[in-house]
Amino acid sequence: MIYLNAKLNEAHQALAKLEVIGKLKTIITQNIDGLYQQAGLKTIYELHGTIHHNLCNKCHKDFSLEYILKIIRLYQNMMNAEQLLNLI
Repeated sequence: MIYLNAKLNEAHQALAKLEVIGKLKTIITQNIDGLYQQAGLKTIYELHGTIHHNLCNKCHKDFSLEYILKIIRLYQNMMNAEQLLNLI
């Protein structure tokens, strides 16, 4: 699931402050939204990766979230066009 409206909150900012003053060494997270990076945290282990970097299993190329969303929209538009043609 992609939730594009995810926003930083006080917890993200508090953890970033703890890291700056040396009270926090690292974050281990299952979150994929990139909000810890946005808050300024430096040492983050993302157990499930991130939606912002999408690695192709076949060619190992890294695709941005923006690129993936563009491809999804194009595919959806093709499907809609194909469905319209089937109605004619």
